[in-house]
Amino acid sequence: MDFKALFELNGSRLLRAACLMCHNEQDARDLVQETFCQAMEASARFKGESNEYTWLYAILRNQFLIHCRKNSRWFPLDLIFDHPTEKVDPWIELNRAESQHRMETALSRLPFKYREVLLLRYVEEMKVDEIARLLRISPGTVKSRLHSATQKLKGKLAAGNRNSILPMGGKNHEM
Repeated sequence: MDFKALFELNGSRLLRAACLMCHNEQDARDLVQETFCQAMEASARFKGESNEYTWLYAILRNQFLIHCRKNSRWFPLDLIFDHPTEKVDPWIELNRAESQHRMETALSRLPFKYREVLLLRYVEEMKVDEIARLLRISPGTVKSRLHSATQKLKGKLAAGNRNSILPMGGKNHEM
């Protein structure tokens, strides 16, 4: 197995997934490095039944869970948004930043099992069957978690919007 090519093909995608898991770039880089070390050790056991990224992601996920257990803490899973390089209207950028913050806050408050299926489905664009195989759960459970995660996320975003439009003191006063 050519690990240089494997890293070139999957390294940045794994780093993005790791950043989404642990919300700390240095921890994410460490997780990706450990993932590739584990992959080298386990390469003889890779049977090719899944694609290489799915195999590497499973290793990354296990490394993340080990990291969490060792540190006795659970990291938030936030979305990382692309930052445009061209000039943008400052009001549009402010609105985007506020929306991003609300989304990150709402996501970080979801239990890990919901954040993870959202990450895999909508950020990594994996199919339900792929997620099921990766997480070793049924496709029905994946669908159920996606539905629950979406509903919980909508509720948290709606609650955040209600809270953000209320003046200090939490009461809505008419002008």
